[in-house]
Amino acid sequence: MKKHLLLFLAAVALGFTTAARAEVLIYKGNGKVISTPGMSLPKTFELFIVLDIAGNEFGFVVFFEDNGTKTQIGGVPADYHFTTSPLPGGGTARLFSSSFVSEALPDFIDSLIYFRGTQKTLRVATGAFDTTRNEPRTIKGTQLQAREEGGMGAFQEARYFLTYQETRTVEANNGTQTIQQALDAIVAGLTEKGFNPP
Repeated sequence: MKKHLLLFLAAVALGFTTAARAEVLIYKGNGKVISTPGMSLPKTFELFIVLDIAGNEFGFVVFFEDNGTKTQIGGVPADYHFTTSPLPGGGTARLFSSSFVSEALPDFIDSLIYFRGTQKTLRVATGAFDTTRNEPRTIKGTQLQAREEGGMGAFQEARYFLTYQETRTVEANNGTQTIQQALDAIVAGLTEKGFNPP
């Protein structure tokens, strides 16, 4: 199960990079998974995501309790694609996504992850004047994966709903944290709450 879980999360954490100091955005929410039995996260879990849009980076920390064991996974930023798009009824959507393909026939993994939210004015830092950005207050995401390994097929479908964390974001940006430092702070906070570090 652990191997399958790591492969599932590899679809999210692609192309590890070294983060430069930049403005970050932090979101927290939950995820739900439907999958082939025995190969995934629990059916429901919580997560943080951290975005560095200028650096085209995304990072996550998933955390859950299963059979009395508190676990957290993630904590390393990866390259992602970011763009914006007009919405049919007016306004602008922030989109970010990534795909992962691994093939050594007959084995393969095909995975896509996609997030979208409507841009609003958000406070991201404080000082003599507040710093604001037009980014989503809430984000919905979808992840789809199909795979075959050793003649056995499997699937995973995840849905995410996340809300902007203004206090965490302002604290990170006022402290000029990189995306990696913001992720490290989240991991440290969860570790203090008894979640095994990744």
